[in-house]
Amino acid sequence: FPAASWSVTPAASVAFGGRVDATATLVQALVAEGSKATVAAWATLAGGIVVAVPPAELSLTSTTPSLELAREGDLWQATVAVNAVAQAGEFITAEWRACGAAAVASGAAKVFVDVPEATAMALSASRARLADPSEAA
Repeated sequence: FPAASWSVTPAASVAFGGRVDATATLVQALVAEGSKATVAAWATLAGGIVVAVPPAELSLTSTTPSLELAREGDLWQATVAVNAVAQAGEFITAEWRACGAAAVASGAAKVFVDVPEATAMALSASRARLADPSEAA
């Protein structure tokens, strides 16, 4: 992940046997068509234990046409689609299907697709004329 920040900064020191609760936010840039980001999921179990959800047990769905999801090897990838529009929201839904069973847990991921708006367009023609001047093309 290219950037990370603490959502809850952990204490500078902890007594032996003490507990540290820290939450970090991982950030990946989605700023152009074709930009890719790795998608990972963690589940909090009873007792507060946090485990990584294996990609093979994860089912992801995009709720926007601006974001495509695909499993590439052992990772899930989100790719900014052609003709994507800038938007932010919970555009990835996830289900954890442990050992092929029914969904054990589900959730959503916030995504900010930060593609720039078009400000200009260039057009060129391979011929001096695109249509016969006598036709109403």
